[in-house]
Amino acid sequence: MTVHARSGAEAPLPECDLIYVNAGATAPLRVWLDSLCPGGRLLFPLTPVEVDGRPAPGGMLLVTKSKDHQFDARFICPAAFIPCAGARDDKTAAKLSAAFARGDLGKVQSLRLDDAYDDTCWCAGNGWWLSTSPLAKPS
Repeated sequence: MTVHARSGAEAPLPECDLIYVNAGATAPLRVWLDSLCPGGRLLFPLTPVEVDGRPAPGGMLLVTKSKDHQFDARFICPAAFIPCAGARDDKTAAKLSAAFARGDLGKVQSLRLDDAYDDTCWCAGNGWWLSTSPLAKPS
């Protein structure tokens, strides 16, 4: 096993089985997702806007890459972290605030990498969205 202690917000990253991010992001960065091996996991705090200069509660999101390069996703637990430099967007943070305020983060089942979201969309960012629907199983 090799551990790389460096900023993970900038490419290139080595191919890996696990990425753990320990600062709040408003999106799963594409560099993280692209670096995952099939079966690889990404665990990071998806966090909304700060409140009075303090981190607001979000959630630890576990994303698992399938062999066909799709992504299962689920929240593990609530979480509040300091902001992650290079992984924050104010517009998406505001959308996340509204989504977390609903209190239904347990419904999230998958991460989609497009802008074609449907009525299963829990929250959408630029080029990604979380769905309350599981991925379609290959036939």
